[in-house]
Amino acid sequence: MAHSIKARRRVRGAVLALVLAAVAVFAGQASAAPATQAWIGGSAGATPDLERTGLTLFTAGGGTISGGGIAGTLNFTIDGAAYVGFCTDTSRIFSTAAEPVETTISEPPSTPAARALTWILLNRAPSGAPSPEKIEAAAIAQIAAWLLVDGQISQTAPTNDPALNTAARALVDEALAATATPASLTMSAVTPAVGATTSTVTVFGRPGAVVTLSVTSGAGTLAATQLTVGAGGFATTTLTSAGAGTVGISASTPGDGRLININPTDPETRPQPTAAAEPTTLAANTQVVFQAAPVPTPPAPTPPPAVPGAQAPTPRVAITKTAPARASVLSNVRYRITVRNSGTVTLRNVVLRDRMPRGLSFVGASRARTISNGTATFRIGTLAPGQSRTVVVTLVANANVRGSRVNTATVSATNVRPVSARAATVFRPLVRRVQPAVTG
Repeated sequence: MAHSIKARRRVRGAVLALVLAAVAVFAGQASAAPATQAWIGGSAGATPDLERTGLTLFTAGGGTISGGGIAGTLNFTIDGAAYVGFCTDTSRIFSTAAEPVETTISEPPSTPAARALTWILLNRAPSGAPSPEKIEAAAIAQIAAWLLVDGQISQTAPTNDPALNTAARALVDEALAATATPASLTMSAVTPAVGATTSTVTVFGRPGAVVTLSVTSGAGTLAATQLTVGAGGFATTTLTSAGAGTVGISASTPGDGRLININPTDPETRPQPTAAAEPTTLAANTQVVFQAAPVPTPPAPTPPPAVPGAQAPTPRVAITKTAPARASVLSNVRYRITVRNSGTVTLRNVVLRDRMPRGLSFVGASRARTISNGTATFRIGTLAPGQSRTVVVTLVANANVRGSRVNTATVSATNVRPVSARAATVFRPLVRRVQPAVTG
């Protein structure tokens, strides 16, 4: 980085081509807009630049980059809006005069390098009163920005300070790791059974992301209002409602930010291009409907006495089970199981057991249960002739599940033989979108 009252350094065609290629990589599909850049980083001003001087910068071939020697933050305005940024080209000189520029905004940044640069601008660009620690941090961040965007600087020894080089490379690695996958946020909630007062809420996003939740409508309470997304890409909490009604929930998390590439347009002086960033927020919403408990079923009438010679009453139990034929991994899959007394006598001690297939995890169910060794057990109790009960079990397939999985449920009761029902679902992997390679 270098300053002048009015930059008049001319750039060779090859170097200019490198700069234009870098701008194209970070611009993505965004279009340029005219604006005015004004420097406000004077040492006597309210927003001084934090600069480390006396450095020597080296090219990828080992040569010296002339006109450099300064690394740190730049404070400027774009059409009056203040930013803390970094220069993106070591061969050109930053102008301290007001300059006509074109701004190119990428939201969200479309490449790993663009996401990493935006992360550094938002998280590692110090400001305020100068101090030795801030100046060193500003220099490290500026060199890391060059390593990400300036194709001519040496990737192994960008400056004559080995400690500064090591810290800048470490910051590049940290930024790339923190933004390895684009930021995302979705949310879902398990539909409560009739009469239930709780629901499991799940947020999906980038591992490590902190998600803030709140109840936006209705009467509900969240067990946790801040979640950290786990390594599996999701986190859960419990929503509780005091009674029937609809509860609205919102979730938010920081996005990858808005990257602003600033390219001066004066054809004679060609001042130094810069980059700045603005934070963004991702949001998701969902609603959960709680239903009142049903009116208790009156006791079944006592069957009439047996008529001599008539056929003896027969206990029978039937079970049916349905599930979607196809589903995606990491998505909730609902299995609907119906148990019916198909005989002519009351069934007692009716118990439903649902064995979870390999690779699927339990999310929730529409009635009370116990879970042991991969089997959910529901105690139905007593069923009068013709009476039925329906249980909805929600499972989620792990990310590595492929092909068909069969879920088997079995019902038993006193004095009847257990009966089973099966339902099969074919799971599809998530489709990952691959960014096309960008060439200069």
